[in-house]
Amino acid sequence: MKKIMILMLASIAVLSVFAIAACDSYSDNDPILEYICDSERQYIFDNDDNYIMITFDPPVSLPLPNYTIPKNIIAQFDQTLSQIQLPPGWTWVDPTIRLTRPCYHTHNAIYTTTNIQNYALVNILRGITIYVADIATPPAFENVAFGTILGDLILPFGCRWENGNQILDNSGLNSFNAIYACPQNSFFAITRRVYVTVRVYIENEMSCEEAHAKFQFTRIQRTYTATVRIRDRSVEQVIIPSHVYLNGVFLTVVEVASSGITHLPNLTRVVLPSTIYRLRNMAFFNNPNLESVYLPEGLRIIGISAFGLASHIVGEVRNRLNAIVIPLSVQRIDNNVFNGIGPELIIHVRADAPGADWGNRWNYTSGRPHNVIFNSNK
Repeated sequence: MKKIMILMLASIAVLSVFAIAACDSYSDNDPILEYICDSERQYIFDNDDNYIMITFDPPVSLPLPNYTIPKNIIAQFDQTLSQIQLPPGWTWVDPTIRLTRPCYHTHNAIYTTTNIQNYALVNILRGITIYVADIATPPAFENVAFGTILGDLILPFGCRWENGNQILDNSGLNSFNAIYACPQNSFFAITRRVYVTVRVYIENEMSCEEAHAKFQFTRIQRTYTATVRIRDRSVEQVIIPSHVYLNGVFLTVVEVASSGITHLPNLTRVVLPSTIYRLRNMAFFNNPNLESVYLPEGLRIIGISAFGLASHIVGEVRNRLNAIVIPLSVQRIDNNVFNGIGPELIIHVRADAPGADWGNRWNYTSGRPHNVIFNSNK
């Protein structure tokens, strides 16, 4: 054991001699090598400058190489390290790393002596600081629903909305201010304004003239919401817009009025926007040729006989509506919603059971229940 210890100490002494000898011819191009030259046995080093490790192989008997320390490297957002050129002798430890965050970051690279005939073979592992330019192109959002809160739109790393509480109440292409700033632990503080485009859409959007020609809208008390009822009784399909101007005020359409869209002999199709949360009693009553109804997620209340048919409608016309889907958001359904519709109707329910506020005869017609499929994916 003593012999082994003696051999190890002797080896270290030899390495130290070689290192110091090599340092005699070393020109000062990197403080870390100067530090090693001044220390007899310091071959591993780790400090705030992100130097990690230096190894000499074989023991230094030649001068240490002169090399360029990579500095002032600027990269583009979303580049990989393999796309960033380093000075001669340097290679990235992991060239596949993708730069998806702006500002200053440190990534490891290794320098290896390129001229081993004249210089000692040195391997230096150290962190290289890179400034990653911010997002290559300004962020943009397409097809954002009218009424969305701006802060709900997620910006790239380093960006934040200047006014995240703003409500998107203007359809079409809009521009909003965001602030781009480096994280607090960056070497330099960089802050600037970024202009972000947001395209806002209104569901089932139509011109103001067309909307008021087809429908009658009524403002709900002093809110910014409205109920809707039909005006054009010749329509074959009803596609209700999510928002409408009324007396200079922009309103969200949230209800179909009681008996609001009824007794339309040509009506075959109904599409409701996601802003509708309530169908009042008999909302679509007695539309004998109705074949297709789209109920959106967000609908919460369906009133009595909302899709019922008058008792005198008999025969083929009782069977046009063969299927309907009740969205998961529905919390309350009153009784006899589909009263008068023929037995071919199948009701697909997203929920796995009736809700607590569903009437006990919600799916009944003429004293018997319609077929219901719960937990349906239709």
